[in-house]
Amino acid sequence: MSQHGREPLPPSWFEKNVDLIVRGVVGVCALLLVGDVVFHFVGHKHTHFDVEGWIGFYAVVGFVSYVGLVLTAKQLRKLVMRGLDYYGEDVPSSSSAAPGLAQSRKAAKVAKEEESESESEADAESDAEPEPEPEDDDEEDDR
Repeated sequence: MSQHGREPLPPSWFEKNVDLIVRGVVGVCALLLVGDVVFHFVGHKHTHFDVEGWIGFYAVVGFVSYVGLVLTAKQLRKLVMRGLDYYGEDVPSSSSAAPGLAQSRKAAKVAKEEESESESEADAESDAEPEPEPEDDDEEDDR
């Protein structure tokens, strides 16, 4: 059972067939690239700029635009993100939080500080000399 007392759901069709889906998308991209190459030599592209006639130009523009959108969204998230206690509710502890639930920046900072303190305590304990174990007095047990 999971930590919340429920059985996990069985994997969906998409989860079972991720490799098939990825191969299909890559195959479609390869076919489109082959079509672009063939059309470059056989057909005539009506372009406004010479760069638009390059092989794979629109694929490169699309990829760069997508990466730019993702990187911009990551930075924008820092600007507009609210903490988990924004509506006045208590911030759940990391052990009771639902899987995938993001912690607020403050809670993450506190957790990181606690972790570094516990690591420094563990390092201090490992550097200290081990305490000698008490010797067993067999003579006292015999009396």
